[in-house]
Amino acid sequence: MDDNFTEDAISKINCTNDNVLLNRSSIMDLLKKLRSTAIQNEQSRIDLDTDKMLSDSDVINLTRINKDNFNDLHSYIKDLVRNTPTRSTRTSLGIFLFKLKSGISNKVLSTIFNISRSSLRRAISCVRQALVKNFIPENLGFKHISHDDVVNQHTRPLAQTLFGDGTNTQAILVLDGTYIYIQKSGNFHFQRRSYSLHKGRPLVKPMVVVTTTGYFCDCSGTILGRLQNNDAAILKHMFNTNVEDIKEWVQDNDIFVVDRGFRDSLELLDDLGIKAQMPSFLSKGQNR
Repeated sequence: MDDNFTEDAISKINCTNDNVLLNRSSIMDLLKKLRSTAIQNEQSRIDLDTDKMLSDSDVINLTRINKDNFNDLHSYIKDLVRNTPTRSTRTSLGIFLFKLKSGISNKVLSTIFNISRSSLRRAISCVRQALVKNFIPENLGFKHISHDDVVNQHTRPLAQTLFGDGTNTQAILVLDGTYIYIQKSGNFHFQRRSYSLHKGRPLVKPMVVVTTTGYFCDCSGTILGRLQNNDAAILKHMFNTNVEDIKEWVQDNDIFVVDRGFRDSLELLDDLGIKAQMPSFLSKGQNR
């Protein structure tokens, strides 16, 4: 009745043999799992639950990471995201990564993965929260890597030659603000604060801190895109609020490689004992 066994039918399932290994509870669990699997696979568009369904190249095309990395990322969320009759934890992760890679609407994603938009929104939200709790603290932020590891493992010899003093004890970090474009908000106050006169569209700014090998140390933000929130202001805010305990992490004579957008923060860096490497300004009358 309505795709379910009736209570009368279930009550008639009796085990008369003493040697049987199945009881009423185990049979019910088996039937529920079978029904759940059937519902998940009914008219499925994309299957990320089994490695045999999609090739490694297909997984990369959808999520931008290969199967091994997908399985490793799944291990961080599987205990925090629950399976539902319409999607598994692996499918939820695939939806989240596909959304990040493509940026297409939830309406199109619901058609591709054959689930409702409300279920899709919950999947994206649950995976994001699980990654923030388990994955990000181990892979991003100044707390996840020590100062010595940056110096010894993530600093190129060329950078030490160009900027270092020969002691090989200085952390050389490259800082720059980047942009994440967003839709125009219906909230007028937020719309004004997020609009960038420089780019002519609404955006938010994360401040990215990487080593000279390209290893990501931190990504602070996101900061609203209004004109006052330039690179120098964001860097001052990071030190004034001690984001990720950056004051304790940075040591004297460490080197920040920055562009001219940080010129207003040079005095602050000098007070903190940090050396700033910035392209030189043109002299008066000089054109190249």
